[in-house]
Amino acid sequence: AIINNRNNSSSNSNSNDRNNNSGSSSLDQEEKLSAYQVRLVDVQGSVVWEMEDEPNVRKMGVVERVSRNLSSYNNGRERRGGGRDSRDGNNSGGSSEGTIRLVINTDENENSDEMQKGALVRYQLSDYTNPTPTSHRSPNSNNSNPSSASASASAALCKHDIVEFNLFTEKRSGLKYARQITLIQSEYERIMEQKEEEMMKHASYEQGVVISLKNGFGFLKSNRRKEDVYFHYSHVELPDDDEDDNDNDNNDEDKKEDATSRNNHTLKEGQEMEFYVVTEESKGRNNKKSLSLSARKIKFLPEGSVIFHQVVAQGITGKVII
Repeated sequence: AIINNRNNSSSNSNSNDRNNNSGSSSLDQEEKLSAYQVRLVDVQGSVVWEMEDEPNVRKMGVVERVSRNLSSYNNGRERRGGGRDSRDGNNSGGSSEGTIRLVINTDENENSDEMQKGALVRYQLSDYTNPTPTSHRSPNSNNSNPSSASASASAALCKHDIVEFNLFTEKRSGLKYARQITLIQSEYERIMEQKEEEMMKHASYEQGVVISLKNGFGFLKSNRRKEDVYFHYSHVELPDDDEDDNDNDNNDEDKKEDATSRNNHTLKEGQEMEFYVVTEESKGRNNKKSLSLSARKIKFLPEGSVIFHQVVAQGITGKVII
């Protein structure tokens, strides 16, 4: 049972002061709630703190304010505001509240830069679990992070990341919270994709051979330029088995030829390749920007496909004059 009680103890003990100071009467008549007939509930989970707005319906949003881990300097202090940690008395999460802007009409605007945005909802760091932290940031170390130098090692959400979640309303405060958050696309990935698309618009198709291989990268010699072209193993495209098995009559000779064809797709020096060359901006020492040539969409070519010298005439005769 919950009963409204007026806190008159101070007024009874200080009636003379109240008569002299009528301005404090409203404070003395403050209403408080008291609980009576309190019983222990044996079934755990009976108390419902929040309700899901639309059960099993996933919402989409864009992170506007990042929830940060405060455990290193919070020292167990109670976080201001509502939310899950203060609700159950457990502040072990030690994180500030972040905000996510709801996105509406996602089916039409999911791949659009002009998403229609709705209301703000809150979230906490504990509501986001990144199953593959390395996917949040590009594994290509040559690309700099536009947000911060240390963000590549962070598994937390970043500003402008696109996320999916379930929407809950806290019963006490009526505040909206995003729960069970998953990352759809990070802002860093979006910027890198946009940058890659822009570079590919000006890419040139070329052919060449592998001249050196290192740990995860190598260099190509192109038949159209003097400079060597850098490439990363992640940009090498292996053919599907279906491509190798075309017109297969299921006899032994065809199987041997198919096996030989697959074995030829081994990255090695002298291997002939086709690729696109882009001009990529990178940061060197002291954060100095520089331009370098990189290969994209690298595919294997049969031996003898790449021609470095073209015969323009044969049988020419002449006289040595020097």
